[in-house]
Amino acid sequence: MDITLYGLSGAATEGIWAALIGGAYNNTDPGDNWALAFNNNDDIINLQGTEWSKNEWLAGVTGTVDGNDIEGTAAGTYAIDPTGGTGEFAGVGTGTWETPPTQAPPTQAPPT
Repeated sequence: MDITLYGLSGAATEGIWAALIGGAYNNTDPGDNWALAFNNNDDIINLQGTEWSKNEWLAGVTGTVDGNDIEGTAAGTYAIDPTGGTGEFAGVGTGTWETPPTQAPPTQAPPT
């Protein structure tokens, strides 16, 4: 997966993202309710499939990229290997991102 975050400035705390998505799958029909996770170090992107039929797929997207929360939609096509080998899928995704609020460390009660 190749994803880019876009903001109005280098210090932006929200914006949009776009991604190219692709890879191989085990050539079995997962049905319309499927899930796929992309993990790259601290980046985790989850696809929650809502459609996989007629060589097209659709998924909701959530995750964390460079410490920013992402949300959106992705869609594309897939090809079935007629010999039963590995199938291929490809598509694009887009959505919004935001930097989560900084959490202050818990405060300790003063000694009594």
